[in-house]
Amino acid sequence: MKKSKINIEYIIRYLINEQDNNTKQMINKLINDDELSRKEFEAYLDVWEKSANVKDFEKIDAQKDWEKVRSKMNLKPTVKGIPLQRYLLRIVAILLLAFGLAYFFNQLVFVDHNKSNINDYFEVMASNETKQVELPDGSIVNLNHNSKIIRNNDFGKLNRDIILDGEAFFEVAKNPALPFKVHMLNSTVEVLGTNFNVKCDSQKVIVGVVSGKVAFYQSGNSKNRVELIPDNTGIYESDNNNFISKSYLDPNSIAWYTGKLIFRQTPEYEVFKIIAGFFNKELIIHTNIPLNNTFTGNFEKQSLEEMIEIINLTRTSKLNVTTTENSIIVSNLEKYN
Repeated sequence: MKKSKINIEYIIRYLINEQDNNTKQMINKLINDDELSRKEFEAYLDVWEKSANVKDFEKIDAQKDWEKVRSKMNLKPTVKGIPLQRYLLRIVAILLLAFGLAYFFNQLVFVDHNKSNINDYFEVMASNETKQVELPDGSIVNLNHNSKIIRNNDFGKLNRDIILDGEAFFEVAKNPALPFKVHMLNSTVEVLGTNFNVKCDSQKVIVGVVSGKVAFYQSGNSKNRVELIPDNTGIYESDNNNFISKSYLDPNSIAWYTGKLIFRQTPEYEVFKIIAGFFNKELIIHTNIPLNNTFTGNFEKQSLEEMIEIINLTRTSKLNVTTTENSIIVSNLEKYN
């Protein structure tokens, strides 16, 4: 029996609004792009909504039935509990009903056994080091520290869609027949073949274009968009769905990928902030440290200690900078003898 296109655990987290951004993006993409997946999701949604008003669900031995369902589904125990008993009852209800609907869904949704199972999602994550990933279409994804991508097993065949969490530099193989799309934070980057960087957090997405042309738009509303060309930067603000286009690409925004840092009359505080980010460290500056100078210079493949030494050579007074595993600490000034 072929399994559901949408993981039932993801559906539950979606319904109780406890899913992370990646899960939300994944389900939204499935129900928006695939009619059968949408029908499946709507059926579960209907069960969920109806279960809120059925008093008989109050009679369910929630804990006992939940354990039975979880064991059947091979769900891992979770430390985080569901705060409301009624939510737990509704979850048990939808899961129990889901087993009863299994045959229906297999007949309605999965009659075409020649199609690949798009529930097979592949996740690749970088730890404390950057990571390079080659995709089935020949495109290259360079992941920054602690970033990850998710794709399904139809990538390169029926789609070239990627879900991104964090930051990555993309080198996209050309394929005019199949656009390459990156999804993150309710926004989408669409290209045919180009090189660009994407950085996203919980509030905004920043896209920097090195070559080619990029369409950057709101997911589900492609009219709200900006078109980006080489050396352009696009910014998406999630709180107001606003897109900003700038005709400038800060080379230091992709220094994690290029290995090059470029400073032109840059205030010292910004210099240290950028260097700290480059080495994936926290910057700590004591309040009595005056960083009034500017710095001009280039770094390429130098160590952190070498960079600090070069910066100190440009000053009339020496900065005392200490580094730890996680931090760069600017603590005091020492006069040259």
